[in-house]
Amino acid sequence: MPRLPLALSLVYFLAVYVRSEVYEQPPPNLPLDDPSPDVPDNDDVYEVYGGIDKRSTGYDYRDALIASVEFFEAQRSGPVPEDGRVQWRKPDIAQYDKGVNGEDLSGGMYDAGDHIKFNLPMAWTTSMMAWSYIEFEDAYIDAGEDKSTRDLLKWNCDYFIKCHPSPDVFYYQVGDPGLDHCQWNRPENISSTRPSYPIEDSGADVAGETAAALAGCAKVFEHFDTNYASECEYKAKSLFMFALNHPGLYPPTIYYKSSGAWDEVAWAAIWLYWLTGDEWYRQEAVNLYDSKNLQVKSYAYGWNDKREGLKLLMGYIHKDINTDLKKKYWGHFKTYMNGWLPGGTVTYTPKGLACRDAWGSLRWAGNSAALAVIASHYGIRAPAYRNFAKSQLDYILGSSGHSYVVGVGENPPTRPHHRGSSCPVITETCTNSNSFNYDGPNHHLLRGAMVGGPNCFDDWNDDRKDYVQNEVACDYNAGFQTLVAGVQSLILRGILV
Repeated sequence: MPRLPLALSLVYFLAVYVRSEVYEQPPPNLPLDDPSPDVPDNDDVYEVYGGIDKRSTGYDYRDALIASVEFFEAQRSGPVPEDGRVQWRKPDIAQYDKGVNGEDLSGGMYDAGDHIKFNLPMAWTTSMMAWSYIEFEDAYIDAGEDKSTRDLLKWNCDYFIKCHPSPDVFYYQVGDPGLDHCQWNRPENISSTRPSYPIEDSGADVAGETAAALAGCAKVFEHFDTNYASECEYKAKSLFMFALNHPGLYPPTIYYKSSGAWDEVAWAAIWLYWLTGDEWYRQEAVNLYDSKNLQVKSYAYGWNDKREGLKLLMGYIHKDINTDLKKKYWGHFKTYMNGWLPGGTVTYTPKGLACRDAWGSLRWAGNSAALAVIASHYGIRAPAYRNFAKSQLDYILGSSGHSYVVGVGENPPTRPHHRGSSCPVITETCTNSNSFNYDGPNHHLLRGAMVGGPNCFDDWNDDRKDYVQNEVACDYNAGFQTLVAGVQSLILRGILV
C-alpha cells in the first residue's frame, strides 16, 4: 500500500487525535421496570437512620432555590441577555441555530456540560419546573424567583414553539454530540457545525413530553399572560396530535435513548386535561394507562420514564372526580415510593443517600424525593414522604459532610464537568491546559448546579474529568429544584420547622 504524502499524514493524524479526545460518554440506560416486591403501605416502617450529621437549624433552602434558578439561567442557549446575573454568559453561536428549511431554532437550554439541545430531557425539565411552580409558588415568591422562573419557562417554551413550525414538522435536537463531545470550549466560541434533526417517522415520546411541557407553561401563564398561555396551549394540542400520528420512539440510540413512548403520551394527555378540562384528554390518559400497562412499577423516575409522575398527577386529577380511580393511581404510585424509604428496596449509602445507581446518583434520589414532596403536598403518606424528601435534600446540601451544589453550603464542588464555566474570561482563548486540565477551580462559578454525586458508598472526588460524578445537567437540577421548592414551601406553611 503506497504511503500517504507527509501533509496528508499530518491531517489524518490530527483528525484521529481530535476525534479520540472524547470528553464524555453516555451512561447506560437503567432498567425500565422494578421487579422488587412491594413494600407494605405502613407509615410505621419509616425512620431516619444512618450516620448523618444533621444540624438542628437545617440548611438555607431559600438560597438553594435561588441558586438553582441561577444555574438554569447559565444553561440558556443562543441570544442570552447580556444584563443577566450570570455575567460570564454572553450571546453565543447557537443564536444562529436553524432548521433544515431555515427555521429559527435559537433558544432553549444546553443539556449539561456540553452544547447540545436534546429536546426530550429539556422538555421533561420544563414540565417539572412548571409542576414545581404550580404547586410551590409560595417558595418561589419568597425567594424572589417567581418572575425569573416564569422567564425560564418562557425561554424554553419559546424554543419548543419554534421547533414545531407547522402541524407536520417537529425538531427534536440541535447539535451533533459526536462532534460536540470531542471539543472543549465555551458556547460563545462553538466551532462545530450544528445540524438540526426533525422527526421523520416515529417520535411520540419526545413530541408527547414537549406537549406536556407546553401545557405546563400554559397553566403557569394563564394567570400572567393569557395570550402567551393560549399560544402554548395551541402548540401543546398540536404536538399531542403529532405524537398520536407518529407512534413509537424517536431516533436517538446513544444519547438519551428512549425506552418507551406511551408514558409520555399519557403524561401529555393528563397535563392537557388539567389545563383545559376537556374530557377527551382525560379519557385518553385513562385509556392509555390501562391499555399500555403503565401501572407497572418504575425502576427510577426521570427523563426516560414518566410513569410515576403520571400516577401521582392522575390521582390528584381524579380526587374530586372518581375516588376509586384516585385510590387506584395513588396505590400504584405508593408501590414505587415506599420502596425508596429506609427499609425499602432501594439501597442506602452509610450516610443516608437512597442510591439507585452510582452514575449521577443524586439525580435519581432527587427525582424520587421531588415526587415524595409533591405527594406529601397532596396528602399521601405525608409524614413519611416529606421526611424522606427532606433527608435526601439535606444529604445533597451537606449532611454527609459537604455540599454537592456548586456555590451553596459548606465545601461545595468547585470543578464541575462543564465547558463554559471552566473556560477563562472570554477575552482569553479556552484551551485544555487552562480549562479541562486546569488544576484549580472552574474559572466561573456555576452557582446552583448539582453535580452527579457519590457512588453508593458515599465516595466522591471533586474532579472535572470525572463526568460520572461531576457532570451537571438540566435534568439533574429539575428534580433538585422541585425538591428544594417543596421543602421550602413546607417550611413557609409551618409544616416543617
